[in-house]
Amino acid sequence: MKPKTEILIKYSELVGKYPLKKIFEYLNTLQKVGITNMFGATPYLYGGRNWIQKQIDYFDIEEDENVEKLLDMADEIKDSIILGALKRQEREETNNFIRSVERRIQQESKDILKIWMDFKGKVLKESIIIEAKYNKKDAANFLFRRVTKEELDDEYKEVYEYYSDNWNKRHKYRFENFDLFKKVFTTTIMDGVHGRLIDGFLDRDDEIGELYDSVLEIIDDIYGNRIARLWTQKTGQRF
Repeated sequence: MKPKTEILIKYSELVGKYPLKKIFEYLNTLQKVGITNMFGATPYLYGGRNWIQKQIDYFDIEEDENVEKLLDMADEIKDSIILGALKRQEREETNNFIRSVERRIQQESKDILKIWMDFKGKVLKESIIIEAKYNKKDAANFLFRRVTKEELDDEYKEVYEYYSDNWNKRHKYRFENFDLFKKVFTTTIMDGVHGRLIDGFLDRDDEIGELYDSVLEIIDDIYGNRIARLWTQKTGQRF
């Protein structure tokens, strides 16, 4: 059985209820914009244009043709998600119809995202990612197959400058210890390159977690000493 057929059977309840081709095009555009890790993309399916514009402004995303396309599609996708949830919920009795529809919108948005990830994984033949045992060597090959060292250095530099420049304004009392600071710092670097990594983050949570943690460990290995020096410089504390 072909991968596409397997996926359609697996999610048969949603196929035909939602315009999946259009939604997948929207999710592909969202991935290119890079405003969110795609595991957190479900609110972007039902948030609508105005909400997404606020996210773009907040994260200071530079507007380009992909941002414009995302915004142009946002309300149409939102309406299709809400309409599909309404039709499916009408067949069930409930004491709180509005709340039940809200829950269905959220759940089915998650399921639609899983379908998209299945297609990204199986149709694009990312089997090497599925089969890997995500030790550091596997993770390093995965990371640097998608992100150059120069790109990673650029992300590190931006994060370093941000914390260095804004420490007293916003972060003086935020971090209780160095471990927490380092975790946030390395995760922020990861978030900066996630758009180029997402094809390997499939819908198998056990493997995703191992891979994500391994890539974070590699980032820590590369930049950990420099992050430690920044912590000591700003706090006067050693560890």
